Amino acid sequence: MRTSAKPSAKSSSAGWPIRASTCGSATKAALKAIRARASTWTKIGKVRHSPYLGEHIRYNVFGAVRPKDGRLGALLFNLCDSVTFQVFLDTLAEENPHVAGRRAILVLDNASWHKTKSLNWHHFEPEYLPPRSPDLNAIERLWLRMKADWFNGWIAKTSEQLQDRIIESLRSLFDQPSILQSQCRPKTRL
Repeated sequence: MRTSAKPSAKSSSAGWPIRASTCGSATKAALKAIRARASTWTKIGKVRHSPYLGEHIRYNVFGAVRPKDGRLGALLFNLCDSVTFQVFLDTLAEENPHVAGRRAILVLDNASWHKTKSLNWHHFEPEYLPPRSPDLNAIERLWLRMKADWFNGWIAKTSEQLQDRIIESLRSLFDQPSILQSQCRPKTRL
């Protein structure tokens, strides 16, 4: 992962298989290791102290999943903006060429980088959700499960640790399309 101001992404060249979908949900999940005190249950009268390491580490995962067959495509970035989202769209289009007679719909939230006029959507049709309705975006349930399974109670001490953990969690999802299908089944039809 490069640390320059330019967008950086993990790809298959780094041993991480990127498989993208031709339709489904696209969003970003910010996976972070908050280096602060965490509230936990303790006995009455006792004080529990969690380590405070002094900073906040964050990576962003742009992803798309096709619930029909459980195919997932994901890229890891160190920032979210229209440039990184365009890199994600370009990768998605390259991995999934247009099929005549088949619609390719991306379900998106209302993030500002999703609505930039300069985006090249290739053959994808953006479908925007109503404001403040992440529960309608099928991939959000996947991000919640991934956070619960891999990041609950876990604190990264370095950005490399966080990056490795994210990649490990995504690899586990690539190997389990049945989980992707069950977690990302849309609640509504477009």
